Amino acid sequence: KPGQSLDSNTVTTRWGSIEVLKRAAGTSGQNGLLKGAEFEVYNADLPYAPNCGVAKPVEGEGPVSVGGVTKFVSDANGVITIAGLFVSDSVNPSINASQRCYVLKETKAPAGYVLPTSPFTPVQVQAGVTTIANNFNPAITNTQQEVPELPLTGAAGQVLLITVGIAGVAIAGGLMMLNRRRTRAQV
Repeated sequence: KPGQSLDSNTVTTRWGSIEVLKRAAGTSGQNGLLKGAEFEVYNADLPYAPNCGVAKPVEGEGPVSVGGVTKFVSDANGVITIAGLFVSDSVNPSINASQRCYVLKETKAPAGYVLPTSPFTPVQVQAGVTTIANNFNPAITNTQQEVPELPLTGAAGQVLLITVGIAGVAIAGGLMMLNRRRTRAQV
């Protein structure tokens, strides 16, 4: 009836956060922290697996939106913070789970670096805490781009090009003088 209240079960939800440290390959401590790496978060195919290390993204499903955002970028300290990831609730399986697996995907490497060969990294989010995830195995690192070999430039290249140019002009001048002598000798 209108105006009548209905009793309902109270549903509680559990949320967690994650912080990932992004760094250059072969660095540690405060060295090599990378700004500008872009990540997306995907639901894991086995969200409540006891070991998230084998999790893969759910095929055909897009990135998870957290507060309307689907791209997360590392800051000047190399930290990517993703707050407010759903872990579980008191109604749906797994009821009141304390952890959930997600998969991070690096979509853009920082300037001067290349994407890892495998851009997917499984992570474990714990209810009620911020998981600091900077010791993944393998670590989430980027290697610097290879510098392509440059053509011969700089002082040595300029000297060589000038020398070749002068030699070319001298040969052309010598051939021209030889051709004039032949022409005068025939007249």
